[in-house]
Amino acid sequence: MKRDGRIFVTNYSGYDLESALDYTTLNEDEAFVNITEGKVNIFATEQLKYQIREVLEEEGFCEDDMLLISGSAVISSLAIVEGLRYVDPVEVLIYNHITGAYAKRELRGEG
Repeated sequence: MKRDGRIFVTNYSGYDLESALDYTTLNEDEAFVNITEGKVNIFATEQLKYQIREVLEEEGFCEDDMLLISGSAVISSLAIVEGLRYVDPVEVLIYNHITGAYAKRELRGEG
C-alpha cells in the first residue's frame, strides 16, 4: 500500500532506487532523504550515531516514513536503532536481488 511517507536511505552510493517508489505516493524529488552518502567511517560509531540522529530529527522522521537499507550493516543497524527512537515499529525496505525490487518489512523495538 502506498502512502505519503519519505524514504530515508541509510547510505546512498548511486544505486537505482526507482522500485522503492512503489511504496510512496511522493515523486522521486520529494521521496528520498539520504542519511549518509558514499564512503563513511564506520569505526567512528558515536559520531555516526549522532549524524544519523541529526538527519532523522531535522527531517522529522515519522510513522509514515521508511528506512531503505543500503550500505554497511553498521550504518543500517544504527539507523534502525535511531529510527526506533521516533517510531515503533520502523518500516524498512530491503532489496531483493532475485526480484530486482524492494520488499517492505516491519521491525519492532522492545516496547
